[in-house]
Amino acid sequence: MRRAKVASPPLPFTTCLPAMSTASPCIDICKFDSETGFCIGCLRTRDECKTWKKMKDKHRRKIIDDRSRRERKLNR
Repeated sequence: MRRAKVASPPLPFTTCLPAMSTASPCIDICKFDSETGFCIGCLRTRDECKTWKKMKDKHRRKIIDDRSRRERKLNR
């Protein structure tokens, strides 16, 4: 007597997705400093905020890694 093949359960959907992209640092303050042009909440420029979704992760990472320098510049 042959046993019927039992299909293994499908993999969860999340395992099929690419690695998560860099999340936005936005904290919903969205007020820009007139001297530096940086948002006082996330420390990005207006242009960086507008184009965040279209940026490559490498560029997003550079912006996030630059936060400490931007914060020092903002607090002068």
